[in-house]
Amino acid sequence: MHGVLQFKSTNDEGSFRPYRRRNAKRTKSGCLSCRVRHTKCDETKPICGGCVRNHLLCSWPCSGKTTTASASAGSDCSEPSQNTTSLRPLSPNRALSLWPRLRGRSGEQRLLQHYIERSAQRLVVRDVINNPFLAYMLPLAQQNDGFLHVVFAISASHLSYDDQQSHIVALSHYGVALRAVKYLITEHGSGYNRNPVVIVLLLLALCNFEVIDGDTKGTVMQHLLPCCALLASQNNLLDTVDEDCACFIAEQYMFLSTVNSHIGLGPIKSSNYTPTESQSLQLSPLSYRAYYRGRSSGCAYELFEMIPSIGAFAEKPALSSPRHLDPDIIAEFHSLEQQILLWVVPAPWNGTGAPNGPDEAEVAAAMFQQMALLITLRCALNGPGMPSPPIQGQISCCVSEARRLLKTLPPSSYAWGTLLWSLFHVGSCITVREEQEDYIATFLTMENKLPVCTSMVSILYKLWDAIPLNGRYYGPYGIREFLAREGIKPSL
Repeated sequence: MHGVLQFKSTNDEGSFRPYRRRNAKRTKSGCLSCRVRHTKCDETKPICGGCVRNHLLCSWPCSGKTTTASASAGSDCSEPSQNTTSLRPLSPNRALSLWPRLRGRSGEQRLLQHYIERSAQRLVVRDVINNPFLAYMLPLAQQNDGFLHVVFAISASHLSYDDQQSHIVALSHYGVALRAVKYLITEHGSGYNRNPVVIVLLLLALCNFEVIDGDTKGTVMQHLLPCCALLASQNNLLDTVDEDCACFIAEQYMFLSTVNSHIGLGPIKSSNYTPTESQSLQLSPLSYRAYYRGRSSGCAYELFEMIPSIGAFAEKPALSSPRHLDPDIIAEFHSLEQQILLWVVPAPWNGTGAPNGPDEAEVAAAMFQQMALLITLRCALNGPGMPSPPIQGQISCCVSEARRLLKTLPPSSYAWGTLLWSLFHVGSCITVREEQEDYIATFLTMENKLPVCTSMVSILYKLWDAIPLNGRYYGPYGIREFLAREGIKPSL
């Protein structure tokens, strides 16, 4: 019984007395993580030694409620529980002073400062007075370490474009945030009175990290699916949070789910890319009331909402061949084309405290999105493979206009962040090498680049190398087939 029964020498030479090592006495007052693991807790608060060693969330019963701390950033029992999370906006100017526990931790102070000053601005389309990624994420980060670590992760990932060491830091904080959301989901499923909207906000924050970090494993869809289930359990978001926050959640979910479930055209072969528009569209009336309307997608939000319709059109079977000569297909094509061509820049919201309307760069980005939709629609009319000469000519005109519009975007514009889906679809139809190089060079003129830029450029070059070898990889149909072949599931 090695490790349990040992022998110890006595004063009498040659005689041995066996002794049994006493088992560590378990305590009923230790943290919940140690209780679940059936290990002794040293009861060091706010984070016990076992949770520090194993990088676990350290949870303690406190006045009838459970408080949670992480192994990387402690929390006191005096902090509000997640059942009573306040979503009152927080001024960025006061943010750093509210984390006294970061005093002396210069690395995390730097990440928080960078998030407030730079990263949060990259998550919205235009400079806004009440940035929801500051107004709501920072109060939640003050109360819940999962949010604090995802803030650190986003900031570190942003920095990692120029500093590879920051990516290790980003993944470390991301891992803690993942454990936090799993903990909350498990407790919610076990009947604990956890606010599902708080879990949704944490999942959406994780999705934003995965987009910024250039994830190619489809993780963003894995987090959007539980978002969908949690939102479906809410009869009315307005009963849980204030209107602005509810509208922000609605637009964030709709934008991320629409874009990521419709990368390319054609049948979806992976369950990770199951479209979620049927659930997300239930939030559409709410998102139209938002003060934050267009913060995720810019003034092109009505164009983004057309993506599922084009995807459905691409999968509609033609009754005659070739597809682009089928009367029913032609009729539906013209209907969708008219909707895209008749799009106009929406008027600024005219409610109390109306935000600024879109600037020229945001309008140019929306028109680029319009060209991307026209290109995708024409490819859907043609079907997989290289298009027929008449359709190819129309696509080439749209590609030329899209490239022109892209060059008008200032490098400092916030609107670059909305273009990932469009850049992918327009780029898939560029076949001349010089134009491909120019397209990438224009894209990389943007300031404050994110790791997703590197990921996207790499995928586009691989796609372009594959098109001359197999014409089926051309265009949006080719995107989906190529990504399936390579096992790539980008997060956009």
